[in-house]
Amino acid sequence: MKLITNLSIRKKIAFTNIIAAILIIAVGATGYFFINQSSKTLDDMYKNKLLGISYIGEAETLTAKNNAALFEIFSSENTSRLQALKNELRINQEQLNKTLERIQVVQLDPREKELLAAISTDIVKTNDLTAKLVQLAMNNKQAEAYAIYQKDQSSVNKKLIENLKSLSDARKISAAKAQKENVVEMNTATSISVGLILFALVIGFIISKFVGRMISLPLIAMSKYMRLVAEGDLSEESLSIITATKLHKDETGVLASNVMIMREKLHGLIGKVSDSTSNIASSAEELTANSEQTSAGIDDIAQSVLVIAESTDQQLSSVTETSNALGDISARIQETAANTHEAAEVAIKTKEATINGEKAVAATREQMYNIEKTVVGLEKMVRVLQTRSQEIEGFVGAIVGISD
Repeated sequence: MKLITNLSIRKKIAFTNIIAAILIIAVGATGYFFINQSSKTLDDMYKNKLLGISYIGEAETLTAKNNAALFEIFSSENTSRLQALKNELRINQEQLNKTLERIQVVQLDPREKELLAAISTDIVKTNDLTAKLVQLAMNNKQAEAYAIYQKDQSSVNKKLIENLKSLSDARKISAAKAQKENVVEMNTATSISVGLILFALVIGFIISKFVGRMISLPLIAMSKYMRLVAEGDLSEESLSIITATKLHKDETGVLASNVMIMREKLHGLIGKVSDSTSNIASSAEELTANSEQTSAGIDDIAQSVLVIAESTDQQLSSVTETSNALGDISARIQETAANTHEAAEVAIKTKEATINGEKAVAATREQMYNIEKTVVGLEKMVRVLQTRSQEIEGFVGAIVGISD
């Protein structure tokens, strides 16, 4: 049993085919044997029974013809007719001797052999007496010939006919017996052949079903297990479905081993994915915290920028007022005293201070513009980080669901 189980699927199918071929050969050989036996029986019946009856019937016919020819010889005086009857008797006697030889070739039982021996003796006597009677008739002594016939040959012919009839009846009885035996043999052959055919069908069905289950059950088990794996069941309980199949040495056993290896690697991969998911989740939480801190820092920067902007506006207003005042002073100085050296130096310094104030205002405006661009970029980055954090949280949730 184990040897058959460990055979490859191709060898299992070949084993089934060999068994089927052996059964077919056994049925065919049995049928051929009985058909051959029946043919031999029929041939024996034909040669030893039916032909024997035919030969005996032929001998009876020839004997009757000889008696008829003799009676015609006793009543005929025509020389040519007598010669023709003499030739006819001679030919019939030759045929009768040949027929007797044919009967002797046929298989006979002891009783039939005794009858055949008596028939042979009677034929010899009849032939001798017939030759003597024909000779008397050819000499126109028909009356004397007839008297001898009545005295000697009549009883011999009667005994010959009775022996031929007895032999014919014995042959018919033997043929009927052989026919009955042949019918019994044919019935026996038919019963044995039908029984052997049924036996072959039953054995073939059992072996085919047995081998078919050897092939199909492991495949069904693996199909069921793969369906459980597809549903996410990698437990040890489900693995027991194909544990027995792994013990086989055929293709199904190799497939079961590979499936178990796949299950182990898949289990390890899912464990790694779970660990990576935990790390990603931790990183996502840290990233979220950093994003919140960054957002808070950006809010502080924005407030600082607003304060700086307000201060810059105030400075701009002061510079503008100072410029206007200096313009008035300069006009007044130009109007009152352009020759005073100190006033000139003061005016020059004041003008330089005004120019420097305008440059400071321009630099402050440019700085405010750059700060505004930086704030906008930081806001976009925070939004992208928040979107990425939400995507990571969704991915982490999906992986956690699969690992569970």
